[in-house]
Parts: sequence; structure tokens; C-alpha cells
Amino acid sequence: MKNLKTLIKLHKNHVDSTLKEIAKLNGNKELMEKRLVEISEKMNLEAKQFSSTEYGFALDVYLTDARAATTKLHQNIRVIDMKILQAQVLLHDQFSELKKFEIALHNRQNELKNAENIAEIKEIDEMNIKKFA
Repeated sequence: MKNLKTLIKLHKNHVDSTLKEIAKLNGNKELMEKRLVEISEKMNLEAKQFSSTEYGFALDVYLTDARAATTKLHQNIRVIDMKILQAQVLLHDQFSELKKFEIALHNRQNELKNAENIAEIKEIDEMNIKKFA
């Protein structure tokens, strides 16, 4: 039973570390999405401010760079989404394993409890037999 408890602890640690990894990936994804919104807002603002001014030539360079940055961010978000999906599959597998060990521990505890109850009943029966014999 001690081995099962150790295995349960080990699997809980694995589940916890996977959950932390998923949370970290989700945080990174949110930051990238916020950055996308910021870039988009800045692009619109810059386009409105400088489109018909003498700085229009610099605006084209800025907008090209901003589009490249958004493309790179979209690619990174897709990569993170794939990592999140893989981590969720791993989490599902880890959680299934954890539950198997917890169920095995519960069954073993029930078996021990039943064995103790049977032993106690036999002992009481023997005492009653001796008492009335």
C-alpha cells in the first residue's frame, strides 16, 4: 500500500507540473494576443496620422515591419496552441494513470477493511463459542 501511495504522489506531481506548463503556455499566448491587438491599434493610428503627410515613405516601412511582426506572432500563437494541445493530451493520460492508482489504493483499503471485519467477526464467534461451551 505504501508503494501505491508513493506512485499516487509521483503522478500527482506529474499532473501538477503539466498543469503549470499549460498555464504558462496560456499566459504566453495571452501576451502575444495582447501584443497583436496593440500592433493593430498602432498601425491604424499611424496610418491615420501619417498617411497624407511628408512622412508617408516611413509609414510604408513601418506598416511592412508591423505586418511581418503580426505574421510572426500568429505563427508563434499557432505553435503555442499545438503545445497546449499536446500538453492537454499528456495531462489527460497522466490524470487517467493517477485515477487508476487511486482506485487501486481504494480497492486495497476496502479489501483490508473487509479482512479486518471478517477477522473480528471470527474472533467474536470464537469467544461466543468458548463462552457457551
